[in-house]
Amino acid sequence: MRWCLWAALGAALVVAPGCGTTRAGSEPIVIDGQSFGVTTVPFRGRWWHYYERGVSWASGGFWAEAEADFRAARRLRQSDSRRARTYSMRFVQCFVNRELAWVLIQQGHRDEARPYLMASLDAEPSAKAVYLLEQLDGAEAVADQLPLAPDLPEPAPLAAEVVVTEAAPAANEALAVQGRVLADASAQLWALAADGSVRLLELAADGAFAAELAAGERLAVADTAAGAAETSLVTSVSEPPAAPELTVADPADGAVLYGEQIWLRYSARAAAGLTRLRVLDAQGEVASREIAQRDLAGIEQGGTWSLALAPGQHHLRFVLEDSAGTSVELSRSVDVRAPVATQRAWRAPALLVPLQAPRDGLPVTEEDDARYAAALLSDGRFRYIDQRADDVLTRELALVDAGHLDRLTAAEAGRRLEARYVLAGTMRRGHHELECYLRLIHADSGKVVATADAYAAGPEAAVPEQFFAATAGRLRQVFPVLQAQLLRDSSLTHIDLGERDGVHKRMLFHVIRTEGELRDKATGEVLLAGEKRIVTSGEVVAVEAHRSELAIDPEALPAETAELEVVSE
Repeated sequence: MRWCLWAALGAALVVAPGCGTTRAGSEPIVIDGQSFGVTTVPFRGRWWHYYERGVSWASGGFWAEAEADFRAARRLRQSDSRRARTYSMRFVQCFVNRELAWVLIQQGHRDEARPYLMASLDAEPSAKAVYLLEQLDGAEAVADQLPLAPDLPEPAPLAAEVVVTEAAPAANEALAVQGRVLADASAQLWALAADGSVRLLELAADGAFAAELAAGERLAVADTAAGAAETSLVTSVSEPPAAPELTVADPADGAVLYGEQIWLRYSARAAAGLTRLRVLDAQGEVASREIAQRDLAGIEQGGTWSLALAPGQHHLRFVLEDSAGTSVELSRSVDVRAPVATQRAWRAPALLVPLQAPRDGLPVTEEDDARYAAALLSDGRFRYIDQRADDVLTRELALVDAGHLDRLTAAEAGRRLEARYVLAGTMRRGHHELECYLRLIHADSGKVVATADAYAAGPEAAVPEQFFAATAGRLRQVFPVLQAQLLRDSSLTHIDLGERDGVHKRMLFHVIRTEGELRDKATGEVLLAGEKRIVTSGEVVAVEAHRSELAIDPEALPAETAELEVVSE
């Protein structure tokens, strides 16, 4: 909300104690004890000063001031980055293109916002940029279906009067009108369409008329004696409200997902006001049935949502409804597979680094860190190492400026604590939005193996527990536990899973043999489960669409591979 009430109430403009100085004409504004248009350091006209102050303006809804500062920052720095150097070894998080696009959208300049969003995604992908771009794409898809308003001349006074005696809705959103035109014999009645075309309507001798006007058509009287150039607008058909817009960005159509829950990211918008989002599921021969619904409010809302689905092929239909009774529908087909059970000892040890926040945003609270850690621990994807066990890492985290721990520093800390991975998260908290970006870093190489992010705006941002549960769920969804079949191909060893199935390069797979299993000789039924032992392990070194190569010495494998299991960490 634009904080304009202060002006009406005569609030004074003051500089908040301890805040950075600003240029003339851009003094901070304090409302209810909160300062807007401030920086954490003295303002010296550097790009990071403009960017930080723009973020501060935007947090209070001062869009014009924020736009001016973001444009100034962009003139000095063109690209977005989660770790942008300011001076010496100081870094900040800079999304100048994305934030400029956001304030442009808030002011209704959607066409202007698109190139900045594309530039941001090219330089540094983020959940918020994807969310905003989906809003633009949805709005343009609806706009493309609506005719442009005609460029009509200014109405000129005409010696005529039109009396509409009846107007009622007709088929196909048309309007049935009846009435009389009171004018001389030279007057004619026209219907002006939104695309600029016109059609002559029939008038009775006494000026009576009855016609159906399509959506967007307007009624006008033209004086043919004056050359039919002057028109007088009499009435018009109201445009129906724009159809609601729905985007489901993740999961993609045809995705393979694991576990009893899937996490989807959606965005919804309706000019008439959102009411609810329904999910219907058709599985196999079972008819479509509603499996979930979420009440929505306001004009625009988005976030992440968990759905419980049984293993198998599912055809999901997402139905968004608005307060005008209009709905829009999207479909997704997903292949849900049962979660793979693994022994805890086989799970990869991971160092969980406390959440970081960019210096130009709101700080991470103790409650944020506790909820974040609890969500990841309860998910059980990795065996986490206590982040407080390394004093060196604690000191290094205190020096982080951009809210984005350097991956090599994170990898070094992981190696010191004998972790296979380091999970580093950056969180930006706004007044009405939450965003979290996770990186899974391979400790030995320092490479980022997988990333996951979550974004929530509006009412959904008010429930942090759900937001962090969604963040953990999305990490598990992009980096799942997998069970594969071993393939022998000359001197190479492959598995029958690939990128489509969730395999990542450097993911570790264990080759497992079951020993001491007791079976019924007649039926083959397992009477006593044997002990599972790891024969050998290997990292994924190459990933294709439907299979992947493991770095395993074929000589380490027994000749008979049919009795072996292959399970990821």
